[in-house]
Amino acid sequence: MSNILTLLKYLVPLLLAILIEYVYRGRGSAFSSGGVNEALSVKEGVFAQKERAEQIFAWMLEKLPNLEPQIKWNKPTFTDRGTYIIMFATAKNHLSILPEKETMVHFADEIAQAGYSASSRLFRIQWTEPVNYELLEKIIEFNIKDKAENSNFWRK
Repeated sequence: MSNILTLLKYLVPLLLAILIEYVYRGRGSAFSSGGVNEALSVKEGVFAQKERAEQIFAWMLEKLPNLEPQIKWNKPTFTDRGTYIIMFATAKNHLSILPEKETMVHFADEIAQAGYSASSRLFRIQWTEPVNYELLEKIIEFNIKDKAENSNFWRK
């Protein structure tokens, strides 16, 4: 068992790195339907944004190891037992977090208190702002628990 855990300890970051490289090389870029260079109209700062996104994904996989990273609709998406939990998309000035409409309603006040701009289906973290990991974890855990009995990808 410990050999398997040791293997996973090294395999998960490698798979995450492969996923990130896939995303940023523009092969159906996970961060934009038109690729990262189109989404980020200036190339300066791209590497810092890539590094920041990698940090968030690594944190997620460390904190919530049961989440499965996938590419859906050309965006990094995390699922649990085949159901949608959260998706990310980048733009020039921010990272969009897409947790589903019901979750946005549930956390609307906390998202606003964190200072993030939001719409009905997503909220934005400016590249220059700190990530509220506590809020992000609460949102993800809410979706996991709320959808535990859901056998569909989306809520009905």
